Amino acid sequence: MAISWRLDPHDAARVGTDAYGHNGEGALALGLALTVVETLVLAGALRPWSYTRASWLRPLLVLLLAVPWTLVSAVLTMHAGGVIVIHLLWLLIIDAAVVVALVATILLEVASRRAAVSGGKS
Repeated sequence: MAISWRLDPHDAARVGTDAYGHNGEGALALGLALTVVETLVLAGALRPWSYTRASWLRPLLVLLLAVPWTLVSAVLTMHAGGVIVIHLLWLLIIDAAVVVALVATILLEVASRRAAVSGGKS
């Protein structure tokens, strides 16, 4: 984000459609603030430090929040500059990582249930 801001700083002389695709005033601060808040919400919702067993519900709930937010961000990216586009890429990476976490926790849950069932039949 900082590199995009440095290479394409806000130019007040660009108005109307001439400003499309260029960083707006305060875009870097907005992008960084959104990223920090999203990271805190993500960490608070997933709480990876407290996993005692596979919990597929946490990543599922995060996806229910993250996917609509990503779609809104994608719409806002339409005429935005590089900083906001990079923020959208950040959200897409987060969404993909949460999908991987969801699949992994489901697979772990299934494996632990199968192990418990097969262990009880001995």
